[in-house]
Amino acid sequence: MIKRKIRDQAPFHPTISKTYEHLSCKEDRKIGSRRDTALLAQLRSAGHCKELAAYRHRIDNSKDEKCLKCQFEAETLQHWISCPATILKRQRIFGDDNISLGVMTKQFELVLAYAKETFHQ
Repeated sequence: MIKRKIRDQAPFHPTISKTYEHLSCKEDRKIGSRRDTALLAQLRSAGHCKELAAYRHRIDNSKDEKCLKCQFEAETLQHWISCPATILKRQRIFGDDNISLGVMTKQFELVLAYAKETFHQ
């Protein structure tokens, strides 16, 4: 009988490494719905999320990659969590406007609330 656990290797992509820095499977089980779980997984995977304009542009060149809220730059995951047009929402939800990718695993409830307010669902 084998009594050792098989563990996945740490992710190599720098963005994914930062988003999964504080991952707790126990905490992740608290996510309420399958939809929320899927959205978080997409965001944590270096922004492979259809809600982000830069990802839609990667799939379809005819789509604009610029952020619809500020029009300054491509709406990537990093831009989404630091967009100047959503600074007040970040301050209200997170208590700070300067957040890092680590919130994707550390404060996923707040990330979901932020997503619901900033994405066009």
